[in-house]
Amino acid sequence: MKVLIAGCGDLGGRIGRILAGRGARVHGMRRSVERLPVEILPIAADMTVAPLESLVPEDIEVLFYTASAGGRDEAAYRAAYLTGLSRVLAAVRQKCPHLRQVLFSSSTSVYHQGGGAEVDETSPTEPTRFSGRILLEAEQLVRESGYAHCVVRLSGIYGPGRFWLLRSIRDGAAYAETPVVYSNRIHIEDAARFMAFLAGHEAAEPLYICSDGSPAPMAEIAAWLRARMAADGIALAPVGAGSSPGRANRRCRNTRMLQTGFEPAYPDYQAGYSALWDQWRRAQ
Repeated sequence: MKVLIAGCGDLGGRIGRILAGRGARVHGMRRSVERLPVEILPIAADMTVAPLESLVPEDIEVLFYTASAGGRDEAAYRAAYLTGLSRVLAAVRQKCPHLRQVLFSSSTSVYHQGGGAEVDETSPTEPTRFSGRILLEAEQLVRESGYAHCVVRLSGIYGPGRFWLLRSIRDGAAYAETPVVYSNRIHIEDAARFMAFLAGHEAAEPLYICSDGSPAPMAEIAAWLRARMAADGIALAPVGAGSSPGRANRRCRNTRMLQTGFEPAYPDYQAGYSALWDQWRRAQ
């Protein structure tokens, strides 16, 4: 299998390592290629401005688009998810006659539901924020590309080096027990494993939610993390001293993902945070 991962950051790099380990030839495209895993053949390019046709190998069979926005503003989102994606699709359409599948990493932020509502792949999407609206536009670009495709809506990614929730709990973030506010997550290794699993999967659906399947109240997660930090002697700020990041308060169902036969290695927050605990401790 010949693979191009455009926007090959943390998620893309993990996908690339998995596929290379299975014998695939993997190319990774990003601005700075110094941090690419050694298993991935580098293509240095700014996908939003550089001519891409001359850089794309002709024999690519599977395209992943796993870019992330370079900022939190609307312009950064449009550049990453619309301009970059459009340019990459145009390049592979011109250069890659054997391309047979496109996989796109989207987000569950395309959903508008709150109040603890359950969502799945059939749920309406009417996002109120620009980020969700732009991702929906990007999904449409993939659907209209003419290629077999998989759009994968990832819930909150966490894992090695992604300590924002741990830091906020340590610094005093407070989450009320009532009303219940649910959060959803997927460990980045499971996200990478699932997207790699879909590569070349002939029976793959065009849309998946990728989440661990264990939505949990934020108050429960915060209490569990604080208790573990206290047991390990980590200094904790008083509850309420820090800001509490907002939550969408929905419950993402992963039934369709599980029906493929894929099983997450980290099926709940306890498993995921336990696995990265030693790295978090060393970062203190």
